[in-house]
Amino acid sequence: MKGRMSDIETEIPTVIIGGGVAGASAAIVLAREGREVVLLEKEPQPSHKVCGEFLSPETIPMLGDLGVDPRALGGVPIQRVRLVSRFGRACADLTPAGTGLSRFALDRALLDVARGHGAEIRRGCTVRGYGPDVHGYRVETTDGDVSASRVILASGKHELPGIKVRGGVGRDAIGFKMHWDPGAAAMERLGSDVLMVLYRGGYAGLCAVEGGRLNLCLIAHKEHFRRCGGSFAGLLEWLTRRRPVLGEILGHARMLWERPVTVSNIPYGYVYSEALCGGRCDGEYHVGDQFGVVPSLAGTGMAIALVTGCAAARGILNGRGSHDVHRSVREDLEPTIRFMHRIHRLCGNPVLAEIAVAGLRAAPGLLKRLVAASRVAAPAGGAP
Repeated sequence: MKGRMSDIETEIPTVIIGGGVAGASAAIVLAREGREVVLLEKEPQPSHKVCGEFLSPETIPMLGDLGVDPRALGGVPIQRVRLVSRFGRACADLTPAGTGLSRFALDRALLDVARGHGAEIRRGCTVRGYGPDVHGYRVETTDGDVSASRVILASGKHELPGIKVRGGVGRDAIGFKMHWDPGAAAMERLGSDVLMVLYRGGYAGLCAVEGGRLNLCLIAHKEHFRRCGGSFAGLLEWLTRRRPVLGEILGHARMLWERPVTVSNIPYGYVYSEALCGGRCDGEYHVGDQFGVVPSLAGTGMAIALVTGCAAARGILNGRGSHDVHRSVREDLEPTIRFMHRIHRLCGNPVLAEIAVAGLRAAPGLLKRLVAASRVAAPAGGAP
């Protein structure tokens, strides 16, 4: 890695803001083709992020194209989805299987591959401001300013300084993530399932990840969180009493962290459009959650990150502007994001959610079709 930036402005052909799945995948595709790229990541060390940590089946070949094997990282096969609500449950096999893998392990592996191809990874570098200038783009950071001919925005669910594009998208959800040491009894009860638990205030997902751990990702509406005392412990106690299947598993497990990782004001259903931000310059590529925020229950967030990250890099390599790339990617991804946002809203209505689960229980094939409808098609030919 090169030294830290000085206060003197530096010009680089491509700057990537954010070192998650989308940003790292874009860096890999560009760097292995010999392009100069600098990736700015605000976290000084690998870190945990709020995420269901479920890799849907289509992500495995996409990651393989990038040089990452989730199973070699300890990823756990997930062979079935089990949906639980107040009055019943429904199950569906996953064919092919998904994989449980922490973002800590995945993000680190992707950045290692990007660095190996020659990308410069600058950790502990926070973006303070951002916008177009006469050279293309100017990025103000804690390590000095950078000018670039193009920028890939991969900074996650929230807006960067200088970018206000999300309008009135709803932000009533809070996300929590906790890793657990399960013990044999908890692992036996969960098996190779991803457990999805619906409740009046949101939903929770539980699956195994590498290292013999469990990942619990819990989404709650703000009002329900307040009713549970405004604490993760209160919310978890409320949920495990009302959904005994979750309590039976976690009752045999031990929290591995003092407090959960959290994120608030999640803009579920957001899909980027140039019309939302006045047609910004044609060298600003939005990827991952900066392009679209699919509800967590879809299990396709990391697939969308990979598709958009690789599409942006492929567009740059082929001389395509960001407007053109966004249009083609939106045609592929917007229907899935919108559809899963409707499912997310349905789950927030307890009456409709219970009717839906009853229907899925009566016709098990419907759940399998719903899972298939949430999937994201890998781009033809994979990553370039």
